[in-house]
Amino acid sequence: MPVHASIKNPYEAQDDIGWWDHVERWKDYLWNWEHNGNGPINPSEKEIKSLKTPADVRRLLMSRGFDGIQYFN
Repeated sequence: MPVHASIKNPYEAQDDIGWWDHVERWKDYLWNWEHNGNGPINPSEKEIKSLKTPADVRRLLMSRGFDGIQYFN
């Protein structure tokens, strides 16, 4: 099925996350990069600890206005 993706404001991870659905790796990344003030979303410790599924990561990023994810792998 032909599709057209239009991502206008992707979240750009600054590190290799590995598999996009590896939630523990996302939690580590968000804590070490974002929580320490290096990135644009600045999640709280509570928000990071609440991430249990890839959908949770997506919801957090969407709540900050991002409509896609770009990361190195």
